[in-house]
Amino acid sequence: MKDERWQRQMNYKSAKEAADAWGLTKRRVLTLCKEGRIPGAQLVDTMWVIPADAEKPEDGRSLRYQKERDQRMEIRPLKTSIEAKGHTPQYKMHKYFARRPYNVFRHMIQHYTRKGDIVLDCFCGGGVTVFEAAALGRNAIGVDLNPLAAFITRMQMFNGEIDELRDFYRRFLLSAEKKYGDWYRVEFDDDRGTALWFEWVYTVICPHCGAEIVLLEENKLSNGVYRCSNGDCAAHRGGVKRVACAPAGSHPVRVRYRSDSTGKTLTRPLGVENICAFQKYDLRQIVRDLEYKPEFPIPKDWDRRYEDKLYEKGVACYSDFFTERNYALNGLIFNDIMRLRGKTGSRLNEYLYFLFSSSLRYTNKMVRVTDNWEGGKPTAMDKHAFWLPNQYVETNILDVLRQRAGAILRGCEYAASVLPKDIVEVESFEDIRLRSSYMVLNRSAASLPVPDESVDAVITDPPYGSNVQYAELSVIWNAWYAIYRGLDRCVYKEEEAVVSRKSNYKGAKDENDYEELLYEVYSESARVLKPGGYLVFTFNNKNIKVWAAMLKAVARAGFYLPEDGILFQDYIESYKNTAHLRFSGNIQGDFIYSFRKGNAGAAADGAGGFSEVIRRSVDGAVARLFRRGKTYTTAELYQKVLADMTRGLMQYILWCVNTGSRMEDISALPSDYLDTRLKQALLYEDGVWKRRKDSPNA
Repeated sequence: MKDERWQRQMNYKSAKEAADAWGLTKRRVLTLCKEGRIPGAQLVDTMWVIPADAEKPEDGRSLRYQKERDQRMEIRPLKTSIEAKGHTPQYKMHKYFARRPYNVFRHMIQHYTRKGDIVLDCFCGGGVTVFEAAALGRNAIGVDLNPLAAFITRMQMFNGEIDELRDFYRRFLLSAEKKYGDWYRVEFDDDRGTALWFEWVYTVICPHCGAEIVLLEENKLSNGVYRCSNGDCAAHRGGVKRVACAPAGSHPVRVRYRSDSTGKTLTRPLGVENICAFQKYDLRQIVRDLEYKPEFPIPKDWDRRYEDKLYEKGVACYSDFFTERNYALNGLIFNDIMRLRGKTGSRLNEYLYFLFSSSLRYTNKMVRVTDNWEGGKPTAMDKHAFWLPNQYVETNILDVLRQRAGAILRGCEYAASVLPKDIVEVESFEDIRLRSSYMVLNRSAASLPVPDESVDAVITDPPYGSNVQYAELSVIWNAWYAIYRGLDRCVYKEEEAVVSRKSNYKGAKDENDYEELLYEVYSESARVLKPGGYLVFTFNNKNIKVWAAMLKAVARAGFYLPEDGILFQDYIESYKNTAHLRFSGNIQGDFIYSFRKGNAGAAADGAGGFSEVIRRSVDGAVARLFRRGKTYTTAELYQKVLADMTRGLMQYILWCVNTGSRMEDISALPSDYLDTRLKQALLYEDGVWKRRKDSPNA
């Protein structure tokens, strides 16, 4: 009562009254009083009193947010590319598809964010964005539907004791050598030793005479055509197509081994009588006795089953990707790892499984023979396909594990040297700003446990249409990982944003499906991205349908492309032959797109539709570029033409979105429409593009 009288006499009000008047909480008003932000506020006994005529103070938080927004709006898209570099050691620990140059993404992160910012990668893949963001003092969120991608990303973020991991690997490998070292022993009349790898060759049955045809290079007459071994058969001279023959299995023909007597590494022909000492084991019984093993048929709805002709090579189930020996030994080693789970720290066991997973690329039938294989190493699974060569290599798993252990230790040592010492992995967004931290989510990025407008930038590398079937191809690794993690499946196709390479089966996805799946992810990215923030990604597919689907998804999600939002990043020599770039729908290099959250204002009239926009853009670019008779390399040409075309397409899409107009269906256009238009006007000769003399734009 006394306090209330004092308030009225002195013309003061309570914190509660001030809070109600200013639209704040009482707690916030008390904080402002303690900070001295309210002139004349006094502490009377235990009660804060505030002058009745005091005005609501400026909220420092709002000012800070406004300042941050102003700073974001000042950021302009990248203007210059940089020289791309090869992978650093942590990216060489485990294979993943189409990792982009780390320093290019590092450059993008530095340009679009500051220290302490939150960077989101909604297709984190091989973890480049997450790692580089963390190394630069940003907090990172990586999201991927593929369990393999999430796992690799987490394992790259090593900041533990390297000596502890090195000793753990050493002890495990010594134990494996003691138990399984004789599996790769070879014995000859005059020598014995340990095999490094065996060369195998597929055989088929001649449809004319039933004789066996060995698919060695010396028996090949032309591409896919082989000479029958029967000298009396008509196919002995003229040959027979491999696809017309029934598969007959495969057998070893040569071995590369380290001699016990001389210590030298030698190559010798391999007969049945001296294949190896492991034959004393009943491999099928060993497999039957395994507690943990991946066994499932290759589904009929897989693109890769048809495209890679798996059944022609006898691949009907997962185990057929391996020789009997390597499937059995992989199973034994995997079961050893599973039994150690309760005896070692969880993180150490994860890195032990990581070692096993990393080796799988080198222990299957997709390891191929090269011209110099006898003196060096065979080439590991390197195509974005289940490509089983006619001559393949069966490697020594123990030898591979030793090599992979070295690569992982080098990668971990590098990671520990560049990542913040106090960096931690967190499981919820609420913890992400506590200190240097990152979060990796194995889920679709179409739904994220992230608050609205809380992310500073989205920097990613989206799927390239039909070029990489991530879910199917990852089964080589995920088949084991699903068992290790207790997942209910190992293939995640339904939510995967890809275009199917085959369309004649139920569930096949086309460009419309691809667009919708990307739209869901980019809409969620727009929700969590702060106002004025950037969505930045690389893209290099020149399939016009895929290109348009990508742009439509981005525009519908609430992004626009600034006038200077396209930058071409040239490839580097070590990347030019990566599998996804060898498809005809790709160019050698990446476009960097810097889309901005928000509305660009009224777009130009988009009348004419996709086909007219493309025609106008291509023809205009050709007329402008070749005005002085210049010539261009393929990279130079597509850089300029695609940039013009993208701006035109984006204008048309935004016009349709803003006006509610129905977009022209692009499905009627052929995928190679762009190439077709260019070839009508230009001539490719001596490695450069020139204007045709009979070109309509000449």
